[in-house]
Amino acid sequence: MSERKLFSFMQRPDQEFIFELTDPAKIKEAQDILSGKETFKDHVVGKSVKSKKPYNPNWDYHLDPATISFFAVAIEVCDADMGFVLKREVPVTP
Repeated sequence: MSERKLFSFMQRPDQEFIFELTDPAKIKEAQDILSGKETFKDHVVGKSVKSKKPYNPNWDYHLDPATISFFAVAIEVCDADMGFVLKREVPVTP
């Protein structure tokens, strides 16, 4: 079984989003961001899936771990606030 690690980010003090990584290379990238070793590609992107996960109880969707990556700059449509995704102003995969 592959390694599983949970990470989180906050956009506001009351908005914590927890996501799961299972790919060892992506886990290393996330750890490098947290340690300060990586300072350029420090934003998270992934495919939103409309289902709640126990590790992310505040949100009715989660990011598919197989699609998560890290980036420095994205086009506006990929730079959505967690609340906008929740209100379905951003497409979510059923």
